[in-house]
Amino acid sequence: MKIFIKIIFFYFILITISFANCDFKKLKFGFNHPGGFDLPDKGHFFEKIYGEHICNDKNYHNLTFQGEFLDGKLISANLRQVNVPDDFLENLIYFYGEPSSKSTIDSVDGIDYYYWNLSDKQIILKFHKSSEGTATNLVITESDYLEMFSKIEEIQ
Repeated sequence: MKIFIKIIFFYFILITISFANCDFKKLKFGFNHPGGFDLPDKGHFFEKIYGEHICNDKNYHNLTFQGEFLDGKLISANLRQVNVPDDFLENLIYFYGEPSSKSTIDSVDGIDYYYWNLSDKQIILKFHKSSEGTATNLVITESDYLEMFSKIEEIQ
């Protein structure tokens, strides 16, 4: 019995260490705001989504996403930020696998581009590198975002 308890104890320690992450699956497209805030249920609008609402790891809590909503439902999330944790790309690969396509450069200045074309969503990640630092741009949308965009144009 003691061995069994020790095994379970070490298992939970390993899980805690290895699963420090930001689970973008918590950005539930087609559903209300992940933070549970009261938002309008009609129209097209943007609202902040804080990292603490979707990320288990405190290293990601300082991230601020711009959520795009249509009729009260999340259709896109965008992150534009500097000083993003170094393992951001590895976090995406952990959840979604290797990108469908990518373009990276070895120089200090330039843009590294990664794209995931998944059945339910599309993900674009860009690292804008310069001698001053790296800015990150992440866009996650539903697969049928372009079709929804025509509905947005009708509303406006």
